[in-house]
Amino acid sequence: MNRLACGDCGSAVSGASDVDPGERVPCPACGSKSRVFGIQLSATSEAHGSLRAVGRRVGASSRKWFIQILGGADWSRNLKRFVQKQRVIDRESDRYVERVADPDTGEVLRDVDEPLSAHRGHGSAKTEPKH
Repeated sequence: MNRLACGDCGSAVSGASDVDPGERVPCPACGSKSRVFGIQLSATSEAHGSLRAVGRRVGASSRKWFIQILGGADWSRNLKRFVQKQRVIDRESDRYVERVADPDTGEVLRDVDEPLSAHRGHGSAKTEPKH
């Protein structure tokens, strides 16, 4: 909402905001040609969060993880919006579990539960096209 008011007394005045100061109609309350222009802006934002956990053994081989867990909001490039994702990659149990759902409708978009050793050709493991 745009607002045009007298710069001296604050009374609402009519007229365009782009009029040259010398050509302005004086304020009906005080006669001033001074003006204050106000614009009201509003915005909406949403927060989306997720949690990632990595399990590692204590000791010399602590750099290598044995389980990764991800849960929460994740951006879907196909849908161009956030979806709910739960994923567990368990090297010890040889399991890959992933469930992706639409938070608005509850529709399950992806539901995978398979041996990790069979989970190939996805994500960064996809083969690059040859040029």
